[in-house]
Amino acid sequence: MIDCDDCQPAHCSAAPRQFPAPTAPRLAAMGLDATTYLIIPAVLIPLGLLLAGKGIVFSPLVVNGIGLVLVIAPATTWAAWREARPRGPRWASGGDD
Repeated sequence: MIDCDDCQPAHCSAAPRQFPAPTAPRLAAMGLDATTYLIIPAVLIPLGLLLAGKGIVFSPLVVNGIGLVLVIAPATTWAAWREARPRGPRWASGGDD
């Protein structure tokens, strides 16, 4: 461990160093957002209107279950998987540098 009591080198500065997120994961996150928040509802709304026009109506519990399966569960699973992976310089070095 480096003793920084007598000096103020760059690695001991008060502000932690910020690393920008890599481009590919950021684009993947944006794609996931676009899929779950824009495309899926854009498909489900006309489908719901078509079914309602034919007299097929689901209870609110069934509608919430469909939303859970098609929107919330995939987004949550992907986010949990993404956050659980080791990343960044701290993990790459194997220590608490």
